[in-house]
Amino acid sequence: MLSVAGHCAAGIKPGDFFIVESGGAEGHGASFMRHTDGFCPEAFHNVFPAVLAVLHGGRLPWEDAEGVARVSCPDPNARVVMGVSRITD
Repeated sequence: MLSVAGHCAAGIKPGDFFIVESGGAEGHGASFMRHTDGFCPEAFHNVFPAVLAVLHGGRLPWEDAEGVARVSCPDPNARVVMGVSRITD
């Protein structure tokens, strides 16, 4: 998480993270998640499309760099900004 400017009822704080990995041979197959304890399902619902795009090599036109995305939480009181970045081995 990049920032939390309000009160997050799920307890998300800056620096919290989760990992989504592409499964199967050469990334073809189901994706799976790690480090998700306490991650808010509403926030994940918002960030999931960006996660899939970045995971599979997509670039979002409003971002300055390839392999990254910023997404906000749907809760206007929490004002959580999540960062997505591709990690390569």
